[in-house]
Amino acid sequence: MICPTVLLFASIHQTVVLILVTSVFFTQALASARLCVQCTFPDNPRCIESPPPARSCKDGKNIHCMITKELTPDNTLIKYIRDCSTIKTVTKDCHLRHHDNITVCYDICNTDGCNEGGDATPFSIQSLVAGIVVALVFVT
Repeated sequence: MICPTVLLFASIHQTVVLILVTSVFFTQALASARLCVQCTFPDNPRCIESPPPARSCKDGKNIHCMITKELTPDNTLIKYIRDCSTIKTVTKDCHLRHHDNITVCYDICNTDGCNEGGDATPFSIQSLVAGIVVALVFVT
């Protein structure tokens, strides 16, 4: 028969571990807001060539970063947006808005500051380093 004190200690120990794991999870989730460049052309003419630094996404938009371009039928750029995105898929695509004949292109990426360059890219140095580390762990 197991002593009640041992059972109580085990239960308290499990509860403390659960609280610690939960608090680490929530701290990480709160601290990991996505950092994206956030600006719009023509409001900010520098948005295309020399955008401001990436900053923390707000309002729950912390999943991905994006670049959106709007082009006239003769490919004249009329709007360029760098922002946070709640779209959950990394993708790059264009479509025609039929009501005004504007082509909308978007590029969605998932690393901090990935929408800083001319085109957003889901690949980053962090991804490369992580891939190398994982490969080394499994090879050795």
